[in-house]
Amino acid sequence: MLDEYLAHRPSRSFPSRVHHAHACDRSELIETVLAWMKMGRTAVIKPHGTGIGHGIEFFLDPAESPVEVIRRIDESIRVTEEFYAAEGGAFPYTLCEFIDAEVIEAPGHRLHGHKYELRVVVYRDGLSLKACPTIAKVACQAFDAEDASRANLINNITNASVTTQTDGTEFMLPLCNQETLELLGISREEMHELCRVATDYVRHAIDEIPRMAQRMEASLGDQAVALPESVLSRMVPAKAA
Repeated sequence: MLDEYLAHRPSRSFPSRVHHAHACDRSELIETVLAWMKMGRTAVIKPHGTGIGHGIEFFLDPAESPVEVIRRIDESIRVTEEFYAAEGGAFPYTLCEFIDAEVIEAPGHRLHGHKYELRVVVYRDGLSLKACPTIAKVACQAFDAEDASRANLINNITNASVTTQTDGTEFMLPLCNQETLELLGISREEMHELCRVATDYVRHAIDEIPRMAQRMEASLGDQAVALPESVLSRMVPAKAA
């Protein structure tokens, strides 16, 4: 959905396209990851409905052996079975092209060299959508291109707290803060543009709700899960959208 939005409303804050795919079972997941790696693409896999970084795996080395790739995929599936009682794994999995994010460039700062991501919340205020920059989520270890791992790639607060046995707030920075923006090298103009696009994209996603069932069927086929009644009851008929 983001790709189709950006095709019509490009922004300098986002790539024009992020390659992605869905896998509905283990065989399809393995086949797609191996095919991407053969094409020279880097891949991230994310199971459905999990948290704390459970099941997320990064495939960044094109020379990694198929045996090791399969082993790590099976471990991801096993984790989702163990923690989420997802029989056979938390499918469908999403595969996404790895976006090599920035690191904090501030020698002497405790988070120097750590990758981070920005969290912008879009909320409804009456009949308007508004955006609020909330936090920068920071990986719990400095990034090492020679030893890329979950600890220095995943920007998950709970996972960071568990991994380091420290308070998760150690890996959060307030985003509505001039000091944070200066630390990250982000101008107010850049933040304004990010918030504008985030709000406009959420508007696009809301407009697509009447077509959500059809979109899921087209994307997942027989693996599509019926929408909950609580969602269906709020959907506007397509003719009225």
